[in-house]
This record gives sequence, C-alpha cells and structure tokens, in this order.
Amino acid sequence: KDEVYRREMRQLESSWYSREQVERSKVRIQRLPYVESVAINQSPVAGRPDQVDLDVTVTERLSNEFSVGAGYSQNQGILFNVSLKQENFMGSGKRLFVNAARSAAVNDLRVTYTNPYYTADGISRGFTAYYRETKAKENLVSDYISDRVGGDVHYTIPLSETDSFRFSVGGEQRTVTQGDESPDHITQFLDKHGNEYTQILGSVGYVRDTRDRTIFPTKGQKHSVKLDSALPGSDLEYNKLTYNGSFYLPVTNDIIFSAKGRVGVGKGSGDLENLPFFDRYYAGGIRSVRGFKQNSLGPKDTEGKSQGGDFVTSASAELIFPAPFMSDAKSFRMSTFVDAGNVFADQDDFDAEEIRYSAGVGAIWLSPLGPFTLSYAKPLNKKDGDEDQVIQFSLGTTF
Repeated sequence: KDEVYRREMRQLESSWYSREQVERSKVRIQRLPYVESVAINQSPVAGRPDQVDLDVTVTERLSNEFSVGAGYSQNQGILFNVSLKQENFMGSGKRLFVNAARSAAVNDLRVTYTNPYYTADGISRGFTAYYRETKAKENLVSDYISDRVGGDVHYTIPLSETDSFRFSVGGEQRTVTQGDESPDHITQFLDKHGNEYTQILGSVGYVRDTRDRTIFPTKGQKHSVKLDSALPGSDLEYNKLTYNGSFYLPVTNDIIFSAKGRVGVGKGSGDLENLPFFDRYYAGGIRSVRGFKQNSLGPKDTEGKSQGGDFVTSASAELIFPAPFMSDAKSFRMSTFVDAGNVFADQDDFDAEEIRYSAGVGAIWLSPLGPFTLSYAKPLNKKDGDEDQVIQFSLGTTF
C-alpha cells in the first residue's frame, strides 16, 4: 500500500525542500526488508519556479514467502525447515513469521507478529510464542536436554531517526534433564535447584542504527546494549548485559571495511552466584571466532566439553568486496578478515593472553534456501586443548 512508504518519508509534501530530509527518506525506505532499491528524483513544477515534484521509484523484494527446505551445518548436521514469512502482510507493512525447524540439536516452533506502526508516531508492538527443545550435546557443549515453552510482548519506541528504546516482558516454562554424559556441574546444579523452572523474563535495550541498509550495508554503524533478566518471582533469577556493535565504511565504490565487536557479562541473583549452565555465553565458530570449532573455546567441564561462561568478548575486522567473477551479483559478497575473542568463567577471570586470533577469507550468498556462509580461516595462536576447523560453512536455516 502507498501508506506503507509514505509514512517513512521525512520530506513532507507542501513543505520546504530539504536535501537532508530527502536522503533520510530514501534511507528509511531502503531499509525496509521488502525493498530491493529506491530512487528519488526531482523535477520542476510547470509554472512554479520555486517548487519541485519528487518522484519515488521503489523496487520491491519478494515480501511473502512460504518455504519448505533443508540445509546443512557442520555443527548440527542436516537442518529441516518449514516457514511462512510475510514482511508486508496484506500490504500493511505488518510482519508475520511462522517457523518450524528441526535438526540434531534443536526442534523449534515459533510464531511472531509485529506491527511496526502500532501508534501513528512509530511505536511498534509485537507478540511471540515459541516451543524449543535443545539437545546441547549436539552443539558440542556440556550434555543436557532443555525443553521450554513461552511467549512475550515486545515494544520498540523511536527516540530519533536513528535511536530507539526496546523492552519486552514474557513468561517461560523450562524443563531440563541430564544426558548420558552430563558433567558434574550440571548434576550438582540440578540436585540443588531441581529441573523445572517457571521464569518471568524481561529485557530492556537501546539501539542506535545509522546503516544505509540492513542487508549488505555499505556505510554507517549499529550499536545495541541489551539487559536480559529473569525477574524476581522466577525460580532462577539472573541478569545478562550484552553489547553488540558494527561499523561500515566504504573504501572504494566496491570495497567496504567492516568492524564488529561483542561484549557480554552475566551474573546470578538471589541464591544463584553465576548464570545457569543453560544460558551461558559461548565462543568459537563461523559466527564468532572463525577457524576454531563451534562453541569450543573457553572453560571445559569434567567430560572435556565446553561449558561456556559468564563473560565473553569478540571482535572482527573485514574487507568486504564483490566476487571478481560476478561483480554485478547483489546477493553475493566475499571478504578477508581477522577475528579475535574468547569466553571466560566470569569477568574476573579475563586474561588478554587467552584471547584467540584467526585470519582468513569468507563468502556469503543469499541463496533461495537461505544464507550460505563459507569461511576458510587459520588460528593464529592455537593452544593445547583448542579444536580448530579450518573450513566452516552453513547452508539454510540458522538456529
């Protein structure tokens, strides 16, 4: 609908012309997930030398998608997925997402509905309901099985053109059972706290986003700070504070420099000193420190598996460029990168000498089955006990 695009315009009709507002309008429309490209051209009004018309041309992506597919991850094996995604539901700009996914590690059913203009001034409201079963052993971490069902309501309040405040509140019922190879720290935790938890979950966050687009951005920054809490009244009370940042700078018309960083810290509350074992941070893998096996970094349990930690830090620097053999492809990018990071038992255990580094090349293709990500990376300071994985890839649904 025309209204969906008009509400993103910051250059208003019958108002003073502003180049800045025209450019901002273009960026806002371009960042809609169902827009491929947008052009705004001006032309003089006949007989009105002090007036111009703006012609807005929008090329849309496929906004309604039903897919039945499969993919493959080195970490989780074959992935099956059935989903219905409508980014522009009935032409209203509302978003509906229904997803059912299955792999060796995860069974997931999720429904999300979001109205990005719940109020006329741009406050969004959404609802999520989900069921998720996780077999942690298949993720190469400490062995346990987690079943959880829950839901939440979430809001985003715009503070400016680039800044927003977000919060959510919801509830969850979780049941955890031991696996055949559960280590001592899980057995001790379940003996002390039981294996069924009713949780009241809340989050607050701040986001600043100046990127020119959400898919393959070429300039701008995104910074987010989020506090996730299991609130008083929950069977287990704890807090996680996480920062994620990314920066994009065009070097040439085709080459983009990108830098990303992440810092997370968690702590228990009440009778919990640390995060529960099923909600810890992990590091290593294609979405963290490439060249090291998925979730393999950091403290190990009594079975020799990664048990995660309460403090994580990671960073990467990349040069992103189109493939030399297909420079006109809008859905394919390559990169050369350096990664760094690790996870620690808590912030007091942080040791800069334990940061792991890697370097390599990568590629991402937005295929019909979902994103295909490939990396070839070499650890630069592998130590005893580290598990490397030089070639890493993932195809299809991400869990």
